[in-house]
Amino acid sequence: MARETVVLLHSSGSSPRQWSALASGLADRFPLRVAAPEIEGLPSLAADVARVCRDVPAGPVHLVGHSHGGAVAIKAALSGRLDVRSVTVYEPSLFAFLDVPEASPKVVGKAIASLFHAGRAEDAARLYVDYWTSPGEFQRMSPEKRARMTARMGSVVNCFTALIGDDARASDLARLSMPWLVMSGRRSPQPAQDLCEIVAGSLPFARLHHFAALGHMGPVTHAPEVNAVIEQFLREVLLSARPVAERRAA
Repeated sequence: MARETVVLLHSSGSSPRQWSALASGLADRFPLRVAAPEIEGLPSLAADVARVCRDVPAGPVHLVGHSHGGAVAIKAALSGRLDVRSVTVYEPSLFAFLDVPEASPKVVGKAIASLFHAGRAEDAARLYVDYWTSPGEFQRMSPEKRARMTARMGSVVNCFTALIGDDARASDLARLSMPWLVMSGRRSPQPAQDLCEIVAGSLPFARLHHFAALGHMGPVTHAPEVNAVIEQFLREVLLSARPVAERRAA
């Protein structure tokens, strides 16, 4: 029997390093392989999924994704190209699930793209960081972090384009029968929280977990708290065919 692999998918403004602590913990405590592929921010989610499928070892997989990585995890599960045994997402940014054209992530994404294409990459990075965290957060970063974030704006713009223009719909999730953990932070922008309700409510077997004190970047800023919930869920999945379906507020 092929060994199972946990696939860790990072957010658009981050890198596989955001999952370093989780990857180490999983490797130490679970009989699992761990893969953390680079998501470059391609012009479509289908292209991101194809890249992930290419980089992941053959056999059963457990997908874990944050933000853009969560959207890639959803699309990978829908694609049928992987033997997916469970999916864990923290505020997946599949904005196509939001039917409202003026939803703030769509508006902000288009503004970020406009700034970037006008040669104002640092202003684009400022808008991106401050929207997903808090006003002024970009300026509080070190010059090195600001420079790294600014350098990622081309990839971020591609991610927004892919997320807004994707053709998946929440109703597609009804055919996914594997167990899911959907996580959200109560301090995140409301549309990100709404997306988690939509995703969890559209799945046959989903657990919805709220972090009262965390925001959208919870897996980065509060990794121990988020990782503990992920590990507990994976432990349940590995011990039983399917955890009891439930919706929990934490």
